[in-house]
Amino acid sequence: LNINGTYYFSCQHGPAECKGNLYQSCALSQNQGDRKNVEFVNCIMRRNPDHFVNVEKCARKHEFNAAKIRNCSRTVEGSEFLAQNGDKTLQLDPVLSFVPTIIYNEVYSDEDQQESLKDFAAVVCSKIDGDKPEICANKRLPKSRGFFEIF
Repeated sequence: LNINGTYYFSCQHGPAECKGNLYQSCALSQNQGDRKNVEFVNCIMRRNPDHFVNVEKCARKHEFNAAKIRNCSRTVEGSEFLAQNGDKTLQLDPVLSFVPTIIYNEVYSDEDQQESLKDFAAVVCSKIDGDKPEICANKRLPKSRGFFEIF
């Protein structure tokens, strides 16, 4: 909700989820590329994504600028990034009814959704043409918590 330039967010799992989503939105705004975005999001989703110390660890590991993420999360720009992601969520077809809902290349597929819940990395890796990130060398990854979108 945007009231006179001030954003107010409500997330399914409460304020901590909103904070984690804000950190992820700010990180992804750094435009590090699909490979680094996937690796960063997987890293942060394996931890508690609303604690900044975990954001810092993943940022350092995957070459994101943690200071920029922190600064972004405290600005209107960061709120705008999160609002844009929220708008994308509201525009989903079919309407979001389950978290996590996983969408690839802006297209929802029941088959991809079900397979992603079993082995997210395998499905992501199958969608990448050309050189694949290191994470694709692993057979299976632990299931992630929460909702995120990879741009």
